[in-house]
Amino acid sequence: MKTRLLIAASVILSALLAQSIAATSTSPTLLNPLTVSLAESKIETTFLTGSVDTDGFVYTSRPVAQTEFTFPITGDYYGYVRHVGSLSMKTNPANEVFISIGWAHEGAIDIDLNFGYNDFVTLFKGPAEDVWIATARVSKTYDLAFLGVWKPFAEVTNYKAAPKSSFTGGMRAQAGIEGKFDRGEHSVEYSCSFLRDDGTYDNKPLWLMNHTASILWKQGKSTIRFPGVSLYVPLTPHSGKKVSVVWSAGFIYDF
Repeated sequence: MKTRLLIAASVILSALLAQSIAATSTSPTLLNPLTVSLAESKIETTFLTGSVDTDGFVYTSRPVAQTEFTFPITGDYYGYVRHVGSLSMKTNPANEVFISIGWAHEGAIDIDLNFGYNDFVTLFKGPAEDVWIATARVSKTYDLAFLGVWKPFAEVTNYKAAPKSSFTGGMRAQAGIEGKFDRGEHSVEYSCSFLRDDGTYDNKPLWLMNHTASILWKQGKSTIRFPGVSLYVPLTPHSGKKVSVVWSAGFIYDF
């Protein structure tokens, strides 16, 4: 069953990628020389009541701080760095650093390809639990005026254990919809998705439903995200996962 699911997801993603490239009037800037730029970069720091993975695995129920830095590179390329650190303990399963490079192109269908390395605790002390992560995502944006902007999406993520890592890797397939309602200087963001995990990080295979919602208060280049909430609902019986809720607040600055 899971093999058929992953094959079907891969076929759908490949078809949408081909459709997007064929329908785009200008050629995607896939082969342009790379030049890093801080213009239009974005940094976001978020404080959360816990750390939960997209598959519902709870790294910690203690407060954590997450900082993300996204910066453009020539053409459609971008770089992304994320650090998650516990606010209560130095060595904690929530501590991680993720570094990646991506290629995002807007067309008839938006494409986002990302490849990176996730360094888990103990940080920078070897690949005992580290993984390579590759993600392919497609989406399409619908602007419904006063009803907001809605974006259905589908993505597949592959996890490959680093050499000497204790993990076995795996794959996740996810599909859902994201929405944003702009109301002057503030907006509301919402997302709902269904995820199939074939057993990444040695966990049991499962289906999961994720919900996120937050209010953003924008002033110039600065934005405050408060409050924010994420809900993780396991749909597979006997998966060992429980319903998890994480509250958050954060600050965003656009360069």
